[in-house]
Amino acid sequence: MIHREELPESFQFCWLYFSILRERITACHSSPLSRMKRQLWGRAAKCHLQTSFHLTLRATREGEKEPRRSHDVS
Repeated sequence: MIHREELPESFQFCWLYFSILRERITACHSSPLSRMKRQLWGRAAKCHLQTSFHLTLRATREGEKEPRRSHDVS
């Protein structure tokens, strides 16, 4: 799990947004895959990719060969 404090301010909003979307997606999990649900998944995926990219970039700058695997957003 990524901790919000580890992210710059621009990503902290993204993290909050992702958390809210994940709750909404979970809430509508039993309903048919509607257009709104697909949009929510798309936005959450985009946010996840941006956050993952930031953590990978930071790990590279810190000289690590591999990004830390303990930060799982699934």
